[in-house]
Amino acid sequence: MIVPLYNAERYITKALRSLLQERSISLEVIVVDDGSTDHSLNEVRTIHDDRLRIVPNQGKGIASALNTGLSVAQGQIIMRCDADDLYCGDRLQVQTNWLLQNPDFAAVCSNYMAIDSKGSFVVQFHCGNKAEEITHELCNGITRTHFCTYAIRTEVLRKLGGFRPYFATAEDIDFQLRLGEQGRVWYLPINCYQYRIHHHSITHTQSSTQREFFDFIAREFQQQRQTLGKDDLQHNCPPPLSLI
Repeated sequence: MIVPLYNAERYITKALRSLLQERSISLEVIVVDDGSTDHSLNEVRTIHDDRLRIVPNQGKGIASALNTGLSVAQGQIIMRCDADDLYCGDRLQVQTNWLLQNPDFAAVCSNYMAIDSKGSFVVQFHCGNKAEEITHELCNGITRTHFCTYAIRTEVLRKLGGFRPYFATAEDIDFQLRLGEQGRVWYLPINCYQYRIHHHSITHTQSSTQREFFDFIAREFQQQRQTLGKDDLQHNCPPPLSLI
């Protein structure tokens, strides 16, 4: 489990407790601190659990933080939880067992809902009511659900090279599209994640122009790979960030 952390002192302990309540599987929770300047780390240190460890990342960005967590992870399956969000019930056990029972699949993902700053229900996202393979959707540029609902085999993540730091945001979109090109993905119609909407979340602090730019580039890169074999980032000539 990788938890990228940056200035989430109000929510981080709630996020971690939602993960650490799982006792039926072997679990490691890697908190990657990306240079927090508030009391986030002090909050993490109030939780005494041998399954929890902190790794520094020195403010290098979300993709770098995820890669740092991936580099030290020892488990066979990787999941992500953002520092202000929550995991639902037995999600860890359900998705882990599904992957163990279905070795032909690289990843499994699920449904999610939104909560507010106080943890109250806001909206249920409808990502599908049918259990089915969605590899073909990803290959066509369709990302059905939130990346934090994914459970992915560690070996697949590493084979893909992890997350690409060029993406200041939409690194999850870029990864999902690349994942669909390399392995099979299954969708389970269960609620497994609570995405918190608040004014200090990454989604609200990033400009809409930045999000739209990287989302567009992720899909443009996919088309390049499908037609040319490689994208501009793999050729080391991506669009300059000065365009944003």
